[in-house]
Amino acid sequence: MRPTAIRSLPEELPAPSEFLNPPPGYGPVPFWFWNARMEEAEVRRQVREMAEKGCSGAFLHARHGLQTPYLSPEWFSLVRAAVEEAAECGFQIWLYDEDNWPSGTAGGAVTAGHPEYRARYLQLSDALAEQSSVTLSPEGEFLGAWAIPVDPEGEASGDAVPLSPGDDGRIHFDPPDGRWRVCVFTVGDGGYVDLLNPEATERFLHLTHDRYAEAVGEHFGRCVPGIFMDEATLISIWDVRDPRALPWSPRLPREFQVRCGYDLREHLPALVAAVPGAARVRCDYFSTLGALYAEGFLKPVQAWCAAHGIASTGHLLCEEPLAPQVRHQANAPLAYRCFDIPGVDNLTVRTGGLHHRLAASIAHQSHRARVLSETFGAAGWGTTLAQRKASADWQLAQGINLFVPHAVYYTVYGKRKRENPPSEFEQEPFWPHYGRFSEYLARLSFLLTRGKHAARIAVLYPLRSAWAHYHVGYQTPTGEEARVSFACYGSSDALLLARLESDLAALCTLLQELHFDFDFIDEAGLAEARIEQSRLCLGPERYELLILPSMTTCARSTWARIREFFDEGGNILSCGLLPFQTGMGEEEDQQLRREVQELTTLDPTAPDRPGGSTARAMGREAMRPLNVNREHGSRFARYLPWRVPDPGQRSLLMKTLLRSLVTLDVDIDCPDLVCYQRDTADGKLFFLVNTADEERRVTATFYALGRPEEWDPETGEVRRVWQYARAGEKVTLPLHFAPRQARVLSFSGTEDLHVERANFVVTRVTETDEHYLVEGHARDYARPMETPPNCSLAWEGGSRWAEGIDRGLLEPITLGEVWDLRVLGDNYLVLPDWWFHIPQPGEDPQILAEYHDYWEPLLPREPITWFPKLEPLELHPPDEVWLQTRFRLDAVPSSLSLLLEPLDVPYTVLVNGQEVALIQTGVLDPRFLTADIADVAREGINVVAMRYSCKGVRLDPPDNLHRITGDLVPEPARLLGSFTAMPEDDEGEFLLYAGFPDQIVTGTWVDQGFPHFSGVLEYSQPVTIKADYFDYRLMLAWENAAEIVDVLVNGRPVGVRPWPPNAVDISEHAFAGTNLITLRVTNTAVNALLGQPRPSGILGAVRIEPYARCEVKVPKD
Repeated sequence: MRPTAIRSLPEELPAPSEFLNPPPGYGPVPFWFWNARMEEAEVRRQVREMAEKGCSGAFLHARHGLQTPYLSPEWFSLVRAAVEEAAECGFQIWLYDEDNWPSGTAGGAVTAGHPEYRARYLQLSDALAEQSSVTLSPEGEFLGAWAIPVDPEGEASGDAVPLSPGDDGRIHFDPPDGRWRVCVFTVGDGGYVDLLNPEATERFLHLTHDRYAEAVGEHFGRCVPGIFMDEATLISIWDVRDPRALPWSPRLPREFQVRCGYDLREHLPALVAAVPGAARVRCDYFSTLGALYAEGFLKPVQAWCAAHGIASTGHLLCEEPLAPQVRHQANAPLAYRCFDIPGVDNLTVRTGGLHHRLAASIAHQSHRARVLSETFGAAGWGTTLAQRKASADWQLAQGINLFVPHAVYYTVYGKRKRENPPSEFEQEPFWPHYGRFSEYLARLSFLLTRGKHAARIAVLYPLRSAWAHYHVGYQTPTGEEARVSFACYGSSDALLLARLESDLAALCTLLQELHFDFDFIDEAGLAEARIEQSRLCLGPERYELLILPSMTTCARSTWARIREFFDEGGNILSCGLLPFQTGMGEEEDQQLRREVQELTTLDPTAPDRPGGSTARAMGREAMRPLNVNREHGSRFARYLPWRVPDPGQRSLLMKTLLRSLVTLDVDIDCPDLVCYQRDTADGKLFFLVNTADEERRVTATFYALGRPEEWDPETGEVRRVWQYARAGEKVTLPLHFAPRQARVLSFSGTEDLHVERANFVVTRVTETDEHYLVEGHARDYARPMETPPNCSLAWEGGSRWAEGIDRGLLEPITLGEVWDLRVLGDNYLVLPDWWFHIPQPGEDPQILAEYHDYWEPLLPREPITWFPKLEPLELHPPDEVWLQTRFRLDAVPSSLSLLLEPLDVPYTVLVNGQEVALIQTGVLDPRFLTADIADVAREGINVVAMRYSCKGVRLDPPDNLHRITGDLVPEPARLLGSFTAMPEDDEGEFLLYAGFPDQIVTGTWVDQGFPHFSGVLEYSQPVTIKADYFDYRLMLAWENAAEIVDVLVNGRPVGVRPWPPNAVDISEHAFAGTNLITLRVTNTAVNALLGQPRPSGILGAVRIEPYARCEVKVPKD
């Protein structure tokens, strides 16, 4: 059975109705963190809530803080409940294969009782010996020791000399003349699992996957479409903290001998120093690691999934090119091929990196329809929907089309709120608007899987070069250090690897800024590719140009394939260092250098130093190919962008060169726009993203036949693009992008009536018996049109120009800064953190009714990181703990409650000495507790006290796999109710006033009595609009608001803006006279959850902007 998640899609553009309401499976599929004592009723409720907000499914993720035993009968009973509920509401439950991460351990059960399955690593201890002797004591299984001669810069200057342990088991070395580096290699024991061992993998699959199949296997391939592998790695960064350690396995020496023909243990110095022959050893080492990793873990997991009818997906640890990827994955392209749905990790809301495109390239070349991104994790509680959308848009332009937001938290009580937030759930006040975000992602993910990706360029992935120069403890240099000039042959590994990384990143950035879409192709892909009609064909992709980035190492078989492509008419462009070694021995290296020089006419070992050449000279050099295939006209060209100091000139030369080497698809003179293209059976599809924080107006040229249409992912509409000019296959049209806006254009069908030129925005063309009516509006409300509205209407066989009436300008209507206010919900205030006291025997608990500032303050809570630790009070929990905090009231409000979070021990709460009852109400979080305290509060100082016992309670020390082992220290208390809070002093204390104000002014609401408010405030004011304004398009616009604005006019909903553009059209909702303008503003959870007064509300001017309506009647005769 082929997993439903990876079935191929139709090649045609979808029907507009399908775009409006995409089929199931394309909305976000968040991680769903099971991170507490799970309850069936709440599990079922959360499934329904996610489904209601447009999530297609969720990955059921055991997470830090989980109190339900993992993989227990209770666990699987809850899993079945989730799946049953999902099946009822059209939701999907995707599985997650681990208790936290990295995958492969089954929560530690794989290695429990099986130490042979534990990971091993190669560890190095070394010392510099110059004039005095050196003694080193091996720790762990001894593999070998060597002394390596080094030059004054620390580089190896000769062969390594083997050393033997003395009778005492230690390594002694008395150096002869010169400087020597003594290296001792041993095997270290890790806590992670050996992923090179197929027996360990078999046990993992039995303990985890087989049990899920028993529990919910009847739903596999339908309601349970796949399973997620997380952060698999050859060496775990949480387990092995030594940055110089390298992957190892008991299987490695034997397999290496079989595959490579020599004993790796006799050549270990090559892995850490540039001794003679180092490149070959390193290439063999990482190649063998990658193969064993795939054979021992990745492929068996994929095979299990295929046999059970579900998709294998997930992402890898340290997948960013190049150095981290080499150490942790060895061969990332091979690893990505072992997933039905390859995926990446996009931490926070960043827009950058090359791993998205690498994973997408593998998918493009192997008919995989979906590419996954785990995204938004650790972005923080203040992250907005607008930031999420901007990140998602950029990722879509890299080929991502399955989004896994990190994450829906079952609960965030206690330490959980500090464990890689934010939450994509009810804790966020914008959750009611999340469905809009889900629809947006679903429409784009669906649309951008239609047809096939269309890239003209393949960039050879320089993995073998990275293998050859991987340097233990390597860190990417920054700034000028990364751009240092050096002779490429014989340079240090660290500098060469830095050069490879920085050149690759710069090249890919330049291609993207110039709107030349591309894929990576690795050496295995190049070997598999077909050469047809001067194209390099791999899967459905057909590349016209192969770009060689900076590379030092290339197998001769790969270079032969490059030569074959050139000889068959393919264009090749070198944009960096040329390869001078194979990683297969000196004889092969010499032959490669001859072959490279034969094709390029250049000596690949010659120094690459920027000379005195001018940009103009560099341009001539680029346009003059190194070699020309006279039969086919193909060229081998070279362009070194870093030799051109001026960025504008550098881009212009590259653009000119690329236009001569590949067929052009799109031409836009704006580096802030990113373009992703797909070809369908009936046309072309272009996805364009403005990555700038400012608007962009461009004239874009597309090389496509057919009628242009715009697909709006926010509304689901498909609209005619009326204004464009065609010259053959070239279509030119104006485009306006709001900050961080994305737009989708398609070209298909047959052309008919359209506007070739216009000095206004054309929105519609209609036809009468006598004329065509061209309608639209002015481009700018603040500047007069230089001429009356006019346009040139074109149809098959002719065109006609006409002019309309200039309506002139009207002044915008600026709304006042004072607004009527309505608070939709309760206000919040996070109280000062607790002070604690360890009571002595016989101490009177009556002191809990009064505030005592001589008690000890609790320390600020620690974020939950890779290095978790207990809070100080949790290290040795006292038998009893008393705590206090306070607040001050000007008057008691009509509504006042105390909001607390659970602890793992029972506790009693008193307000002004009176015990109060706590109930679970779901305010802010499903597990939070509230107590009505309006009857016990008083004017002036109020004391909140807590007492609880930890007698007999001890928490396990947290570790990376279990970062939260309990909560014995309370989180700060909160108040909620009908009050405002104004600062009383510089110490952060607030005075609370009863009731809400009737008005609020433009500017952050945190300074107007709502410092910790997370929710919705409603701003309203009457505005008079004169009758003559209704000949104009009226846009209600705001300069700045935090964060989401829901607009109502005269009580009727107009539109919600979760992200730019910050404007809505109110023309059809307003009338001449006095209108009530209402803005409901929603912020994020950071204010109420963390007590951080993040600016919120209407933060800038609001105005009604009148855009002149334009009408031009074009006679038919």
